[in-house]
Amino acid sequence: MNVRHRFLLWAGLPLVAAMACAGPERTPHQPIQGVDTESTEVHNVGDESGRGAPPGGGSAMASASSTAGDAATLAAPMGESLPGDGPAATPSGAAAGGTPPVAPGFLGDFARDLATAHSGTPGIVAVFPALSRTPQSRGATITALGERLMRETADALRTLGIQEVVAGDGLVNDLQAANRGFDSWDGIDDVYWMADRIGAAYVVFGTEEVRELNRLEKDRTLEVRWQAMRVADRATVAAWNQNLTSGALAQDLYRYHEAASDWKIGAAAETFTPSLQAETVLLARQLAQRAARTHQRLVQGKAVRIEPFVVAGRSAARVQVRDWAAEYDRKLASAMAEAAADGDPAGVEQRVLRSGPVTIAGESYGSFGDALDGFRKLRSSVQTTALGDLERDLSDRFAEHLRTALGGDVRLLASEGDRDAMLGLIRREARAARGDDAVDADTIALLKAHGTDTLVTGTLRRDLDTYIMAIQLLDLKNGTTLTESATFEPAFSTPLDQALNR
Repeated sequence: MNVRHRFLLWAGLPLVAAMACAGPERTPHQPIQGVDTESTEVHNVGDESGRGAPPGGGSAMASASSTAGDAATLAAPMGESLPGDGPAATPSGAAAGGTPPVAPGFLGDFARDLATAHSGTPGIVAVFPALSRTPQSRGATITALGERLMRETADALRTLGIQEVVAGDGLVNDLQAANRGFDSWDGIDDVYWMADRIGAAYVVFGTEEVRELNRLEKDRTLEVRWQAMRVADRATVAAWNQNLTSGALAQDLYRYHEAASDWKIGAAAETFTPSLQAETVLLARQLAQRAARTHQRLVQGKAVRIEPFVVAGRSAARVQVRDWAAEYDRKLASAMAEAAADGDPAGVEQRVLRSGPVTIAGESYGSFGDALDGFRKLRSSVQTTALGDLERDLSDRFAEHLRTALGGDVRLLASEGDRDAMLGLIRREARAARGDDAVDADTIALLKAHGTDTLVTGTLRRDLDTYIMAIQLLDLKNGTTLTESATFEPAFSTPLDQALNR
């Protein structure tokens, strides 16, 4: 996915106004023989076998053309109104103890299949307009039929009682809130990452276009491929795949295919300027949601300590803190080894912390314990910088989103404050200075003694031509370490370099 934008450094911009998804009434183009002609037959519009593989990949079902159907049930009204004319269908649900609502229109069965999947695994349903290719367009475009498929699907799902539907202007707004615009939408495969960015559990999308089977005979078919897929595993949960050649529904849908749309994608769309700050916050949210979904056993109902994120900047304050921590950690480990060899191994760390004097980074302290106050003051020099603000912000937002994703069923422990916590932070900085992600045994023992079940550490670092935000979850019970990561697009690398003084 190519991103053609300018990027901002740690400053959000007001979101651009939502694009309109409807316009004035449009006159259909000249009809073609065999499609936009009077007919009382509808060929195959209701054939359940017409479910097939998604245009953009993922799980596939057998695809078949339609050859017979029920015009009275599936054909849409033959009126001349087009997208944007008249009010949308009012959502409704079944009355208590009554008959479940029936989704109207030719997409009723499609909506019911999706509603069945949604009842087992609820979540947001993102409905995108279908993409098309016309002789006048270069690349993918959206016609009034693409809008109609989106609108009919959204209305049918709401009729079935699903309120978590995002479509139309709401889809535009949510995507912009997720730091992207429709200028980033270049093709059918982009719907997956777009749906993931707005937190959707299901995505509805597809294609529609007129294919010429016999140019001399003017034999043409309107081909519609409409899919609903689960975002987590890209499994198809509903599909409406049709080749419409004649009949009332074919006439009706062809008129929409021929009509223009106000929706634009790719280079034709209005330019949206993403914010680097918003992108960073969004990736922190995605990591928290993945941790809650994929590693639920490590966080659900557990006591979780989230250490401040470590951002790989090169500020003088950051380098000084890490050098100080690395020296302290080496000298403390050496003193503990000597104390363990000379006497009772029990309580070695506490005895050494009371011992001294010790010199760290050229400054003398009465004991290793006294030096912790020196580290606290030194670390404040980073915390008061933009880099320190970013580290705290990432940690706080990750914790907030993790709690939300788990429905509050998690106990988050303070990451700093007492002597033990400060010692843990020193060891963390020392690990960062060494480039070592492994948590030492002393830190694990300290965390377990304070009732920690899972330790979460986060990093933001450069990797070749881009940046990666990653979390590591350490199960203190069995020592298992699991990781999740999210990658910034390369276009963000230069702004991140500048922000992190690289």
